[in-house]
Amino acid sequence: MQSFLQLLSTLMLLSLIAACGDGASGDNSSTTDDPPGANDTAGSRQQFAMSLEEYLGSLYRPFSWSGPIRDPERDGVEILDPTQFQPLDSSTVDSLEMLLAERDIIMQIGGMGSAKNPDPNRVNEQFATYMDSIIADGGKLWRDAVYMRGQEVAALDGDHKVYWQIGNEINAGSYLRNINLYFERSNNDLLTIIPVYVEYFLAPTLQALHQVEADTGHPVRIALGSIAGFSNDNSALFLDTLLNYQIIGDYAPALAGARVYEWINLLTIHYSMNASEPDDPDRWRDVLVRSYEQWVGVKDIQGIWTTEEVGIRAAENGHGAGAALRVMVRYLDWISEFQYPGNTARWFYFGTTAGPTNQQINDAMLQVEQILDDSALYYYDHQLNDSATLESYAYRIGDSEGYLLTVSPIGNDNQSIETVAITLPPNTFEAEIAAWRYGNDGTSGATASLISDSSGVQIHLSPAVELSESDTLLIHVDVHP
Repeated sequence: MQSFLQLLSTLMLLSLIAACGDGASGDNSSTTDDPPGANDTAGSRQQFAMSLEEYLGSLYRPFSWSGPIRDPERDGVEILDPTQFQPLDSSTVDSLEMLLAERDIIMQIGGMGSAKNPDPNRVNEQFATYMDSIIADGGKLWRDAVYMRGQEVAALDGDHKVYWQIGNEINAGSYLRNINLYFERSNNDLLTIIPVYVEYFLAPTLQALHQVEADTGHPVRIALGSIAGFSNDNSALFLDTLLNYQIIGDYAPALAGARVYEWINLLTIHYSMNASEPDDPDRWRDVLVRSYEQWVGVKDIQGIWTTEEVGIRAAENGHGAGAALRVMVRYLDWISEFQYPGNTARWFYFGTTAGPTNQQINDAMLQVEQILDDSALYYYDHQLNDSATLESYAYRIGDSEGYLLTVSPIGNDNQSIETVAITLPPNTFEAEIAAWRYGNDGTSGATASLISDSSGVQIHLSPAVELSESDTLLIHVDVHP
């Protein structure tokens, strides 16, 4: 078997390739004609219909406003110890089939999992159990367990798709600490996670799942373990280096010599959509565009999903509702620009019902659901103020000629808003208008009115609405109440 030092030397070469941009991204290895979504002209994007249920997901349980779901029935599905493998019980099968009748599922397989490290001086028990098993028999027991679980899931009835996510926040410091403790080494370079993740976890799991596909004829869809903090440049480097990594295959001989990107259908990331500052207000967008242009359409990679947004900590601290609205309008902006279908671009809220009453993600999304009443959204306008400290969005609602608008601060300074920087069409002048301020200090209604001038219709707020960094003002202009 290859030594750990040999794995690291391979990684060092690949990290240089990724940094120089000479990897698979940008070559002609795509098996698709073009990356999904190609038309980004302003006129056409305003005709592109977006249903929230196609793009917006949740964790663990479905909501009336959500579509795809991540990690339902996780306790029954995930394999934590291959020596203790248990088949899916009937209640888990029934639950998964009910979900698949209505929505796509993305779920983890277990194994290394998130490699959480609650005691920084001791290796995580699940991580150690998994690694001991892989090394003991060359990965056979793990591959056999994954194969059996994969067959069970392939046999589920349902009109929608299952994606297997292999690992969670695989570039996190907890992964590195566990690797250091397990191999009794000391290394501070997060890139050294890659050979361990690939050789001991990703590759043997891929081999087993693709054997399921070969034996059953049922498509297996693989999501690369999520990359945390994706607005950080180091996270993008980690992703590029990982996708270009060449598998040695000690624990997955069928994949030896292949590059990781050749076996992946979906990339998953976490926590990028709130990344913006007045001197870089579009950072959230730039990091997404970069990775899409480099990887989507290469071989079988169909898209990038953000499988956690907002987050449990932010939600518990009262930021859930305001942050969720900001994430929603930014994601829809980007989706409409490139006209991506739902299987190419999705986001999932984490911490949906956490936090104070009326400040939860679910509170804001229920209000959005009531406003939309099952209608699609169409991009209308996006404006930044001169100092790029205030961001406004407007979306047209279905065929009703109503509008959903948001206003959010950028940066740490509080903002006072009297007039929304978006001009609506003249036919909105006699519409009904309602507004809600979702803030860290609570949720309240705001008094808004419509004022007509030669340029169109403006929204005026009296008294002015005060917003801090995590707050969002939500406005509904109802043309045909």
